[in-house]
Parts: sequence; structure tokens; C-alpha cells
Amino acid sequence: MAASPDAALSGLALVSPPEFATPAPVTWDGISGVHELIAGWAESDPSAVAVQAGDVSLTYGELWDRAGRLAGWLRSAGVGAESVVGVAVERGVDLVVAVLAVWRAGGAYLALDPGYPADRLAFMVADAGVGVLVGHRSVAAELAGLVPAVCWLDEPIQAAPVEVLPVVAGQAACVIYTSGSTGVAKAVVVPHAVLLGVLGGWMRSHFGAGERLRWLSVASASFDVFTGDVVRALGSGGTLVLGAVGLQLSVGEWCAVLVGQRVEAMEVAPRYADALVAYLEDTGVVLDGLRLLVVTTDVWRLEAAARARQVLDARVLTAYGVTEAGIDSTFAEPGVGLVRRRWVGRCRGPGCMCWTRSCGGCRSGCRASCSSVVPGWRVAIWVGLI
Repeated sequence: MAASPDAALSGLALVSPPEFATPAPVTWDGISGVHELIAGWAESDPSAVAVQAGDVSLTYGELWDRAGRLAGWLRSAGVGAESVVGVAVERGVDLVVAVLAVWRAGGAYLALDPGYPADRLAFMVADAGVGVLVGHRSVAAELAGLVPAVCWLDEPIQAAPVEVLPVVAGQAACVIYTSGSTGVAKAVVVPHAVLLGVLGGWMRSHFGAGERLRWLSVASASFDVFTGDVVRALGSGGTLVLGAVGLQLSVGEWCAVLVGQRVEAMEVAPRYADALVAYLEDTGVVLDGLRLLVVTTDVWRLEAAARARQVLDARVLTAYGVTEAGIDSTFAEPGVGLVRRRWVGRCRGPGCMCWTRSCGGCRSGCRASCSSVVPGWRVAIWVGLI
């Protein structure tokens, strides 16, 4: 202000250059979908465990082979680009096989959680235009009459594996239904580019070089966090540990799984993180393996984050975003240096946009009428892919 006494206040930079800094996004040479990265791990390290569900596990080689045979069946049933395939299976390794198979066949998966009400599942199938269903008879029998073709994973699949077809950036990878602001479920189509973008952001901002973590997933397959868990674990060559949906409701059982399965990373809501920390303090149990806790929220108390970091002796992040832009669009590391929402860009006058790239893979825009955005301001946010 002293250097430019005649300048308008709206034209002054109100934050320092380091706060505008943003990590460069990860680029994927020749890669168009997360399933292609998984193919790379299956080739380079086929014996590494890809999926763990209780005592049952699949290596990357086994996962790729099983998904290939199912993808062959899906192709023969007419699945291709933009086809929506319903997935209604019991929680276990078959769930991940089905997701990967749909991607290999070129389609987009729609997870149909067996725990959802029957009328909601029927609405989702009709609204999304599901043409093929992959399921277990034990949980999907009532859905079979709603679609033209069904592949039962309870039975042997007689099909040859198929080659992976390249996908384009905007091609649908999955369909996820949100609650919708009107109370009516709303479909969100998430393209492959968004999933690659969020993985790149996580690898650039959160994973160390070459880190391959054992990532616990306790989210419903119909929830966007599950998609994020699959992408972050398998896209980076780690292990996806499938816990029961709602496992975190019983802290003792949850803690036993964390110890028994040697979980290294997970994403949970604030109240569950607080409950876990309190349980560890009360019992003296130590989670030696946990390295990364992600608290999925836009609001969490700094003192709670500090307490979690001290008790867990792990990196603690908060993350928040929207389904359309890859689940975790923004992040912060409470109490460590600057709040890591990195603002870049300059306004050209009232109503223009300044951009932030928090994870290196997506960006957020906010309306402002000055040249900078100050942490703490109330603004409207737009989030999208870089």
C-alpha cells in the first residue's frame, strides 16, 4: 500500500506469493484411464496383493485375469463406451473385479448397494438406463427382471479375456447417485479424466514417491468415497482393504481390523476420527502401521486434528469436494504451515474467477471482486478438472 498509495484497494494483493503457489499436476503419458494403470501393476508386480476382504485376497495378476474374463462376457453382451452396467454384488473381492471389468469393457459402472431400498434401486436402474447387470443371486435376484442381460458371478464365466481399449477423457467411468437438493436422487456421470485427475492430485500432494499403501474402505459402493478408495489404492499399486460398510460404528471392531489388516491409510468422517482417537487414548492400543488419516469434511476443529496427529503419530489431512470433480477436490493439513488451499489467478473486475488447485489434479474457482482471495472469505466455489 505504501508503494502504491494511489492504487485502489481492490487492486492490491492481500496474500503473499507462497500462498498462491500450487503444485504442478501429474501428467499421464499415454494413459487414458485408471484401469490402464492397474494393468501396469498386474504386469510389473502380479504377485502383489491388490484386494483384501477378510481372509480372501486377490493379487494384481489374479484381479486382472478375473476382470478380463468378465469384461469378455460384457463385450459379448454389447457393453461399450457410455454403456451403463449395474453392479449388485455382496461386498468382497467380486465387487472390485466387477468394477475393473466394466472399465476394461469400455463401460461405466453403477454400484447398486444391496442395502438400499428396493424402490430406490429400481429407480436407479431405470433412470441410468442400465442394460446389463453383474450380480450375485443372493442380493440381486429382484433386479434381474429390470434389465435385458444378467451375468451371475455365482456361476463360472465362459468368456475369453479382452484387450483393453483406450478411452477418451470425457468417456463415462461411473455413475453415482447423490441425494439431490430436492430429495430426489440425482445421477452424476464421472468421466475417466476426473478419476485420473484426482489420483494425480493425491500422488502429487499426499503420497510419497513410490508409496503403495494398504487403504481401508468402509464406504458403500454406491458412495463416491468408495470410487476414490479404489482409484487411490489400485491406481498407485497399493492394496484396497474392504471393510464392512459402517465398520467404524463399532470402534473396537474397527480398531481390530486396522491392526489385523495392517491398514496404512483411510478416509472417515470427523466424529469417527474423534471416536477412534478417544478409544486409543482410553485403551492404550497403538496403530503402528497407520500413516495417513483423511477426514472427509469441510469443517473440523483444529484442536481435534492436533490431538489426532499426536495420538496416531500419522499425517492428518482434511479433504472435501464434490462427486462431479472426483470426490476430494480440496484439502488442508490443519496446523502444518499454511492452510493448503492454494489460490492462483487474478481478477479482471467484479464477478471474475480466481482459481485454486489443492491437490494438483483439480481446480476450484471462486467469485471475487478484487485481485486476490483471502482465507476466511465467504465465496461461491466452482470445482473442475485442470
